This record gives sequence, structure tokens and C-alpha cells, in this order.
Amino acid sequence: MFAPHTREVRHLAMVVNRADNLKVVNSLTTEISSIDLRSALYGVGRRWWVVASCIVIALILGYGQESGFSSSQNDKFTAFQKVYEPVIETDELGIVKVEPSSIVPVPSFDNQLEILRSPETLQRIQEQTGLDTVVEITRSEPKFTIVNTIDQLNNNVSFLATGTPSYTFRCIGTSADVCEPMITAFVAETEKLRKESILVGLDSGIALLDGLIEQESANLATASSEERSAHTAQVVDLTVKRNALTTARNQITGKMLLISEDSWGFGGQSSDSAASTYGFAASVGLIIGLLIALQLAAIDRRVRYAWQIQRLGAELHVLGSPFPRSDEAQRVALASALRAGRDHGRTSSLIVSTDPSLTPFAQQVLGMNPDMPGSVISAIDQGSLPELARNTNGVIVLAKAGVTTRRGLAETLGLVTSGGAHLLGVALID
Repeated sequence: MFAPHTREVRHLAMVVNRADNLKVVNSLTTEISSIDLRSALYGVGRRWWVVASCIVIALILGYGQESGFSSSQNDKFTAFQKVYEPVIETDELGIVKVEPSSIVPVPSFDNQLEILRSPETLQRIQEQTGLDTVVEITRSEPKFTIVNTIDQLNNNVSFLATGTPSYTFRCIGTSADVCEPMITAFVAETEKLRKESILVGLDSGIALLDGLIEQESANLATASSEERSAHTAQVVDLTVKRNALTTARNQITGKMLLISEDSWGFGGQSSDSAASTYGFAASVGLIIGLLIALQLAAIDRRVRYAWQIQRLGAELHVLGSPFPRSDEAQRVALASALRAGRDHGRTSSLIVSTDPSLTPFAQQVLGMNPDMPGSVISAIDQGSLPELARNTNGVIVLAKAGVTTRRGLAETLGLVTSGGAHLLGVALID
């Protein structure tokens, strides 16, 4: 006579359990549809290497840039250059019909350049100035023009030099104080070599004229009266030329005139520019790294902490340690929960593992309570889970940290509670 009333009670219990299950599912829906700030922060903390990698990559890219985003130049070295043009001090010899090109300097200008570039000259000037900088010397190539002359029906072609080759002195140093003295010393050395070589050429010309004058004088002494005037004029002409060479010799200085000078910097960059570049790169890398880590945290729905389990339902209890553990202490805690359930009238127990790898751990927990019947089932077998839960009073659900998803855990809890079983709690296992 009490059977209908008993069926109503059972139906009411199933309705209550379904309502509890609905709470869990609704809680899960709320959890999944929003981004939990606490989960996001923990997710970024777990993925710190993503942020660090983005910062390092951004710094490497910033280092590869030739200049900063706010560039300002602070040159480390400066190149100083001066161009000199030598004074042709034998040009006036053309007045007395002495071709200046006939005065051949010894050594030649090309050989003078080799002397100036020699290590011996550099060492001597460095010792003289007390500086260790190097000066590069170049000489422009001379230019020639073709002159075609007709003299007594003879067609003569000659090459005449046009313009004056220039000397370029270039020095690289940290300041003008280390380059100006070196350039000045090399200019003085060049003028000295030019003077000595031109004097040698003039001396050769004077010696040649002396020989010609002596020869013409001897011819004059033996010449007839008709030839005497010609030899006399020749002696006078040679004497004038010799005197011109002697006068020119006394005025030779080898002087060179400064034509132009220039300087430019290179090889450096301001520290402010580098700092701003690296700071900007690090900021960009940090922002990108945080965005990537937050995105990974947002799509990661795996259970890792006890508070994530409790967010599925306020009535859920976390058994054992709030941190993922699978040691002896965790097994003892779960076995104690089963014994406590037995003391409150639970005659059978069921451990549901959300991951097959937790089955051995669950069997070890049941083995610690041999006097209390129990079984282990994986949540994968969803068909038999409601039936087993309906025939079991105390149920423990094992969640695999970092593997079990919040949705999968909520579905497992819904299947357990739909069978009318009493859920003792959820344990987090590593």
C-alpha cells in the first residue's frame, strides 16, 4: 500500500538530482562562455617562456636595424681630408726659352709618393708627432695635350702637360687633434721631397749648360771671324739660361697650396638612440608575448587547480590536497573520505576516473578499504556510468590535472548525479 508513495519519493529524488546536475551544467556554461581573470593570470604565468621568447626575438630584430627609431648620430670616428696643389716654381724658365718639363726631378714624383707611403716614413713621422694615426696619400694623374707644330716643313707632334696634379691627404681619427698634426707633418715631408728632387733636376741642368758653355767658348776661340758672332750669341744664350736656372734654384721651396679640406663622421650611434630602439623592441615583444599567452590561456580549458573545480559548483568538495598529487598522502586522504562515507551509511563506493591513466591509482585507493565494496570505472564508458552510479551511494571523481577538461569533468559529474548517487567529492591527481 506504500508502493505508490515510495515511487513518488524516488521520482522526487531523481528530479532533485537532475536539478543538481543542471546546476553543474549551467555553472559550466557560465565558466566556458567567459574568460576567468584568475585563469588568465595563471595561464600567463605558466607560459612565461612565450613572453620571454617574444621579447628576445624583438630585441634581436631591433639589434638588426641599422639605426634607431629616433635616430641621432654620435660619430665614433671622423675622417679628415685636405687637398694640396704644388706650386710649379720652374714655370718662369719659359721666359728664357727653357722648357720647365726639361727639368726632371730626381726621384720622380711617383717614386716620391712611394717614399711617403713607406713604413719607414710613417714610423719617423709618428715618432716626431707622438701620434699613432695613419695618413693615406694619393696623387692625381697628370693630364697631357697633343700639340702639332710645323717647323720648316717638318710636322712635329709633342705632348704637353696641362694642369697640375694634386695631392690628397686623408686621416681617420677620433678627433682633429690626432689628425691635424699628422697631415701637417706629411705635407712638410712632401714639400721637402719635392724641393730636393727639383734641386737635383736644376743642378743637372746647370751642369749641362756649364758643359755647353765651355764647349762653345772653346769653339769661339778657334772660330773664324765669320763664325765668331754665331758662337758668341750661342755662348750668351747658354749663359742667360744658366743664370736663369741658378736664380730659380735659389728660389725653390717645394711649396704646396691648400685647395680644399673636408671632414665627415662615421662608425657610431648615440646611446640614446640604441636605448630607445631596444626599449621599443622590448615593449613590442612584451605586448605580443602577453597577447599570445592570454590567447593560449583563453583556449585552455583543462583543469589544473582546485578552485577551477569549485567554480563548476559551489557544492562540490575537493578531496585531498588542493594541488595535483598522486602520492601516498593523497591515497590516504581519498581512502579516509570513503570510510567517512561508510560511517554515514554509504555501503558501496565508486571511483570514476576521467582519464584511463588514473585507473591504477583508483584501484590502490579501493585496496586500502577491503571491507567496503567498491568499483572503478572510466568516464569514457558513459553508457554504464549512470547505472553504476545509481547502485552506488558514495562516488569519488578523479580529475587528471592538465588533461581533464572542465567540460568533460562537468559532464562526468552530471552523469554521476543523474543516477541519484551521493557525490563525495573530486580529487585532483597529477
